Amino acid sequence: MSMYEFKPEDAREFARFIGAKVRVSGDELIFTECPFCHGQSKGNKEKFAINLKTGKYNCFRSSCRAKGNMITLSRVFDFPLPGYADEYYNRRNSYLDFSKVSKPEPTDEAVEYLKSRGIPEEITKKYQITTKKDNKDLIVFPFYDENNTLQLIKFRNTKATKENGLSKEFVMKDQKTGLSCRPILFGMNHCDSEAEGGRLIITEGQIDSLSVSAAGYQNVVSVPFGCNGFTWVPYCHNFLRQFKTLVVFGDHEHGVITLLEDMQKYFYGTVLHVKPENYKDCKDANDILRKYGTDQIRECIEMAVPVVNANFVKLSEIRPRPLKDMDSFKSGIDSLDRILGGLYFGQLIILTGERGEGKSTLSNQLALSAVDNGVRTLIYSGELPNGSLRYWVDTQAAGPDYMEEHQNSFGDKEYTLAESVKDDIQEWYSENLWIYQNRYLEDEDADEDDAVLDLIQEAAKEGFRFIVIDNLMTAMDDDVRIDLYRAQTKFVKQLSRIAKARDILIMLVAHQRKNQGTNRTADDVAGSSNITNLADVVLMFGKAKTKDATWPRELTVQKNRLTGKLGMPIPIWYDESSRRVNDKQRFDWSFGWDQAFHEAEDIPNPFGDFDYDE
Repeated sequence: MSMYEFKPEDAREFARFIGAKVRVSGDELIFTECPFCHGQSKGNKEKFAINLKTGKYNCFRSSCRAKGNMITLSRVFDFPLPGYADEYYNRRNSYLDFSKVSKPEPTDEAVEYLKSRGIPEEITKKYQITTKKDNKDLIVFPFYDENNTLQLIKFRNTKATKENGLSKEFVMKDQKTGLSCRPILFGMNHCDSEAEGGRLIITEGQIDSLSVSAAGYQNVVSVPFGCNGFTWVPYCHNFLRQFKTLVVFGDHEHGVITLLEDMQKYFYGTVLHVKPENYKDCKDANDILRKYGTDQIRECIEMAVPVVNANFVKLSEIRPRPLKDMDSFKSGIDSLDRILGGLYFGQLIILTGERGEGKSTLSNQLALSAVDNGVRTLIYSGELPNGSLRYWVDTQAAGPDYMEEHQNSFGDKEYTLAESVKDDIQEWYSENLWIYQNRYLEDEDADEDDAVLDLIQEAAKEGFRFIVIDNLMTAMDDDVRIDLYRAQTKFVKQLSRIAKARDILIMLVAHQRKNQGTNRTADDVAGSSNITNLADVVLMFGKAKTKDATWPRELTVQKNRLTGKLGMPIPIWYDESSRRVNDKQRFDWSFGWDQAFHEAEDIPNPFGDFDYDE
């Protein structure tokens, strides 16, 4: 844990703070003029810049040579650092001075009150707990730092109740100057980082820390302002760094241990916490002391366990999910289904190929197969106007038997959808096939990417289980900039996470780099290599490159994360009239709208006796 971690936004905020004009070049934020010497930036040899990765700055002008980091800039220009770092490095606040205050003497009233809370007299005296001279109902807790200097005085009103409205706890404040106490941890002056194996115990309340001390522990502290007040961090940062292990003994309420989450951010070493079951039926250390005694306090501390990330789960607690139990639907292309087993939900599929070779045709047909299996489907098209997409999908849904052939003015064949089936097709997919309002996108527009991600999240909530994105990455090219690669990686990573978290199937259409060879690989996808690394399935679709091929297109499974099964390129034929594609030279199968189902005859496997590559 470091008190200050540089973020690029800090450099930009500094520029705004001093009113500087800047520009970004690579990993540098370049200032029009140096804030130290006010010289104008002229090329790389005469410029002032902050590195956006490290936060370090330099003025390269030989007469200046100013250099440092964001902490230096903060001190020189009075620029506030984020969080508690500013107070740690710059100490801007003023506090009460207790250097002339004499050491407090424990009083009988303090001893008796703490006895009623299970705290032995010797502990009360050790920590110099006393009462206010003019009001014995106010218990006084003195806070000394590691140098045994009094920094904070806190009062606890023993007569305060919810009914009388009196403040239960408050800190000393000078009414004339408005100054208050420097916030530190209670009990710091009694701690020794060399003792007890370098272990420190932290509680929420002072009486809780006294309860732990009563169980025989030396290195125990408590926070000054409860579980939500961390203004003490800048003043105790170096103190905490002396210890190897921290045991969080916060209050246990509603299944949560207070202080635990925050102390993971503010402590360098290993963070442990009391097991929830060891609190028994108690809220805090003092409750445990009074009800179960010091032995239970010691068990809480000695049995403390490391913090476990909430995402870490024992494998034995996970319900097995065999492939046969996973939701899927058939693609309608038998050879593809033999390899993949079907299209499984919870996956991201990348469908790639060269421009104009039929990716949209295939993705639309897969969408129709999903609808035929009762899967609610959404198509996001960045390439076709909505009306054109509708007609294209309708012709694929209809099939060749319902396409009417005629000749255009040039004598070429054209096909139109028969009027008699339009209403039946529309009614069939009406509830399960949707498109998103078409817009042309550019990859450089990160906001557009975020909008699409929001759209997919919303679609998943509304019951869409198959989402086709065709084609968000229309601008992919071989000379894309490195920042575009990062944007693509981030976008695809989010798609993969959404698919798994929502148990939906997402298909992303992506262009392929121009490939002069005969073999296609997953690395041929244009853009960042992370696009295919993050995908569960990668499909390559395009013109046949198999030697002596008699089929016009080929479909290749380049990646299959679920089973690892791959295969030779699948021969794909195309029907010009209906725009249907298939691995068999027939296109007259029926979707659900057509009740006059065709009887399919036995068709040989296009692979013959070929064994699939495992």
